[in-house]
Amino acid sequence: MNGIAIKMLDYSMKRILILLIVIIPNIASAQMLDWHNVRTPTNNPSKVYGAYAAGCMDGGIKLPGSGAGYVLGAVKDNREYGQPEMINYISKLGEKVNSITGRTLIIGDIANARGGPAPINSSLHQSHQTGLDVDIWFRAAKESENARKIKQANMLDSTWTKINKQHWNETNVEILKTAASFDEVDRIFINSVIKKELCKDYQGEKWMQKIRPWWGHTSHFHVRLKCPEGNQDCKMQSPLPEGDGCGGELAWWFSDEPKSGKKEPRKYPQLPEECTRIFNWEALQGLAERH
Repeated sequence: MNGIAIKMLDYSMKRILILLIVIIPNIASAQMLDWHNVRTPTNNPSKVYGAYAAGCMDGGIKLPGSGAGYVLGAVKDNREYGQPEMINYISKLGEKVNSITGRTLIIGDIANARGGPAPINSSLHQSHQTGLDVDIWFRAAKESENARKIKQANMLDSTWTKINKQHWNETNVEILKTAASFDEVDRIFINSVIKKELCKDYQGEKWMQKIRPWWGHTSHFHVRLKCPEGNQDCKMQSPLPEGDGCGGELAWWFSDEPKSGKKEPRKYPQLPEECTRIFNWEALQGLAERH
């Protein structure tokens, strides 16, 4: 082996050593709890990797603090980033809701700058990892209200078993119906008591298929978009069952079974391998620039 080949080998070995030093200490963090401390997105093309509750994203876009028909509320841990499809959806929904109701939507959590799981010791979020989930307050601001100063309102009464008629009204229904009307929406999560209330008057309507009961969601609804077209690394949720969801599947929520189930301790999900690259994006960029 000549001198040039030896030098080239030494250089390659140095690069491998640097990679090991820079990247390996962060691999565990990529799988676990530090995603909320990542403050900036990558500058790669936007793309989703993995599932809604076990994934991450390239090229996240920050939602502007306000737009036609919406304002960004008090989001936690920098969760104001989404895929382009989500940012576009919020913009379209805000405009449409405002034109129909005159109200301004208040937008809650979307995703961290690069997606990934929220810390399990301080957040109830299990999804919101790919920039395709968003929380939107049930309470929308009237023209006379300062949207940034109003508080969330619980749509259930003090027993948590009935609708709070003081807060729930036809405007809430119109907002939900409008939110579900866009083709890119896969489903919308609300509390089972609210779903039951909707079934009284809107059973059989097509948009009701997308309205799904879930734990919590008493002061906000949770919109989930479909995987972006052509994004093969994005994992869709199982297809929705046929029908409006007002039959046996809703009755289950009011049986003893949901109350009697043993709660399993939450764990951090196993993320796709690409998420390690996304989590360590700055380190990889810096290495590429130096070498």
